[in-house]
Amino acid sequence: MFLRSSSFTTTRRKRIIQAMVTTTLLHSATAAAVVTPPTTTATSPSSFVVKLYSLDSIKGNNNGNNNIRIIHLLRHAEGYHNVEKDYKSPTNIDAQLTPKGIQQCQLLSKRLVDNSGKAKAETSLDTGGDSTIDSLYDVDCIISSPMRRALQTAQHSFEHQLSLSENDSNSSKLPPIPFVACEEWRETVNYLCDQRLSSNALQSSFPFVDFQHIQHDIDPIWSKYESQFGPHDVYTARRESGDDEGLAQRAKLAWEFIKHRKEQNIALVSHSAFFMHIFTRPELG
Repeated sequence: MFLRSSSFTTTRRKRIIQAMVTTTLLHSATAAAVVTPPTTTATSPSSFVVKLYSLDSIKGNNNGNNNIRIIHLLRHAEGYHNVEKDYKSPTNIDAQLTPKGIQQCQLLSKRLVDNSGKAKAETSLDTGGDSTIDSLYDVDCIISSPMRRALQTAQHSFEHQLSLSENDSNSSKLPPIPFVACEEWRETVNYLCDQRLSSNALQSSFPFVDFQHIQHDIDPIWSKYESQFGPHDVYTARRESGDDEGLAQRAKLAWEFIKHRKEQNIALVSHSAFFMHIFTRPELG
């Protein structure tokens, strides 16, 4: 798998990722991703290319290209581990959002509603609008890391579209658009805050999320590195971040998951370190 950029410039990409890494605020960026069909060669049996473009540059120029996906990248909002700077505490296993983090998401949802072209049209205001906001307001699908802070970010940032009441949040009622958990888009697995809960526990807390693509109940990535390095109280340094081969394989699987989705306007909720790895380290492509 190769990741290239066109009008979504390296400078802009690095600036966006820098903001996602250095702030505890919910941060988003939008790009048009063009995923070429797989090609088969003797040395690369299933390779494909991901090219990133700015949204404005691709509009009106796709010529019916079904390989185009508009991807809205959202870094999760403020989590308890971000505030406490305590990534290794057992109290922060699969860390959740703080009340401020939930408020950040709800403010984003309100902003999308207030500033969308649809809202402006209803009030007879200028409908020129912001193409990114209009596109993010009305996504076809939400793909999220299965970590609780990412699922919560998706839930509250798109509450205007998911139409989940307080009762629905505790029921298995499906939202009007797919809300899918994807293991490959989770955070790099280094500390206890990156160890996810069992999929059974997550399904109980988020019954409106589709977990069918989460193949293991117990966190397989954490288990892999625990077997390699030992338990968290014995080995406290980074784990997956030092495994370039493993990260490269996961990045490929993450983009393959996008490639196989039929939706073309996708909100993708993930994490700062994983974004940093796949967008600023070409050796992982």
